[in-house]
Amino acid sequence: MKRHYLNFKNTGCSILLAMILGNGALNAQTVSYTFTPCGATGQNGPTQAQVNAAYLATNLNGSVTIVTQGIQQWTVPISGNYRFHAWGAQGGVSWGLGAYIAGDYSLIAGQVLKIIAGQAGGSANASHGSGGGGSFIVTSANVPLMVAGGGGGRGASATSIAAYSHGGTVTAGGSPPGGGPGGTGGGGGAS
Repeated sequence: MKRHYLNFKNTGCSILLAMILGNGALNAQTVSYTFTPCGATGQNGPTQAQVNAAYLATNLNGSVTIVTQGIQQWTVPISGNYRFHAWGAQGGVSWGLGAYIAGDYSLIAGQVLKIIAGQAGGSANASHGSGGGGSFIVTSANVPLMVAGGGGGRGASATSIAAYSHGGTVTAGGSPPGGGPGGTGGGGGAS
């Protein structure tokens, strides 16, 4: 039985793809692939040079390409069932947490996946800053397999982190009390 696992982590946001090879628990082995933002910060994802440097000493060395900056393309090496765990990145210094989602997928060797590992939000000071990036796994035809929203940022007048500051796994953003509605369909929210 083969099992494959894919993880995103909230701090530094990564994707781990683990595969269990063998028949039965006694002779099974796990092979893991960990995708990260590769040191990229801010609004732009990693370049090919950053990907090459980040994965040099890993089993992803030479197997991840960047066609569009920030989107990591990876070819599935072995057909089988994969388990993905995805976390959106945290907002700002220590603000809204990214969402978590998991699921099992049957993938075919040679299938290309596009992966975006969300980057943590930034802040020029401790009073306000940006939200964290969402993490995405889609097919080469841009069909979403898994999406985990990034955590919210913080406005300069905010006094605390509230439940609506955390990322979600639904198609619309949260709506804070007294604020406009959250964004939908990839668009920003209203003020």
